Amino acid sequence: MRCAAPTLSSCRYRPVHSTWARRGTSSIEEFLEGFDYPLVAHLRQTQVYVYCARDGLSVFDLPRSRGEQDWEQWRPLTRWLARQAAVKND
Repeated sequence: MRCAAPTLSSCRYRPVHSTWARRGTSSIEEFLEGFDYPLVAHLRQTQVYVYCARDGLSVFDLPRSRGEQDWEQWRPLTRWLARQAAVKND
């Protein structure tokens, strides 16, 4: 599927609520196989996002010592978004 632009409103995506994260990876993936959406990245459940929201920051605003682990998990998603933007510009 090609998206008009890499935005949540124009692309089909499948968010996973943290409740599913507690059930184990295999059950999440089994559940998500029933949908026709790409699974682009797995993000860990962490308080870092709570602190960032409180402070008006993104995980990318954090110093390397606090954000590097999360940056690595976001890399597949940011690359996917870049590819979707490139498709739109072609």
